[in-house]
Amino acid sequence: MNLSFSWYAPTHGDSRYIGLKDPEFAGTPDYIKDVAISAEKSGFDSILIPTGPNCSDAFITATHIVTLTKKIKPLIAIRPGFIAPSVAAKMTATLDQISKGRVSLNIVTGGSPMELAMDGDFLAHDDRYRRTHEFVEIMKKIWTDEDVSITGEFFQVKNAKLNPKPDQKPYPKLYLGGSSDCAIDVAAKSVDTYLMWGEPVEQVQLQIQKVKRKVETLGRDINFGMRINLIIANTEKEAWHKAEQMVKKVDDSHVKRLNQYISNSDSTALRRIQSLNNKMVKDKCFWTGMVPYRSGNSTALVGSVEQIKESLQKYVEAGITEFIFSSYPHIETVSYVGEKLIPLLKETVLS
Repeated sequence: MNLSFSWYAPTHGDSRYIGLKDPEFAGTPDYIKDVAISAEKSGFDSILIPTGPNCSDAFITATHIVTLTKKIKPLIAIRPGFIAPSVAAKMTATLDQISKGRVSLNIVTGGSPMELAMDGDFLAHDDRYRRTHEFVEIMKKIWTDEDVSITGEFFQVKNAKLNPKPDQKPYPKLYLGGSSDCAIDVAAKSVDTYLMWGEPVEQVQLQIQKVKRKVETLGRDINFGMRINLIIANTEKEAWHKAEQMVKKVDDSHVKRLNQYISNSDSTALRRIQSLNNKMVKDKCFWTGMVPYRSGNSTALVGSVEQIKESLQKYVEAGITEFIFSSYPHIETVSYVGEKLIPLLKETVLS
């Protein structure tokens, strides 16, 4: 079994506290550089670069990172609605050549009509996933074939050519998340890793089984990844104190904006996460205290290194082989997670 571990590039800003009006640390190029270099030194395989209205451009940020590092792999979030697949294929191939095969893509279909409208995307939920499937399949064709002509529902290319091809063969690794049936359908058909937000291990296992059943009908194989926050310290008491402090400075204006976002969202995955608020679970490390103050990735594992290792081990047993971690602030916690937790988990799982 191979396990992989990714860190997170907070291009929207970073803080010790959740829900501040303004971040304590701006997500400047220098800050992201320091986070990426520290993640590489601490043994992380990849670094997730987000997309969204409050984030720096993910592709430009990835280029910044690969020119300053030697091994860490940018996992670039990309939204299919805002760029032609032929252009995305060329951008990805070029950066894959520059980085000597370090690029992968996280295909983000989007879960907020209000947010998507800011960039001019007005497609309904299921339509967006059909477009995502078409987008990914056209990119794959352009990466592998010499002459591509496709007329689809959303995109059309005629005699598309790409040179040079990506450094990775047949093409860079592709990720996709989403809990709806149409999201699972696209993931099963088109990507290498199905991503989930952190839910209790029992729910994660059920979702993995659901996706596997779909994948098996197509004769494919797929990996499973999970994105979750870690609040980790030398002792359980210290970790829970840190967790309690993180939510003590939430700004009212932030909560108002978040509630608008959530009420407008058509994301099945987000509804699943929001339903966990104050829910009792078996894992004593699993914490939902950030759920009322964040969208998306808002659950956490809280505890000592040993306790969190034991929790993560259960996720591995359920079928997760790729983890994307956040811990706050990212620049101050990356070394601790990378040097203390990851080697211990690898030793336990792989021994």
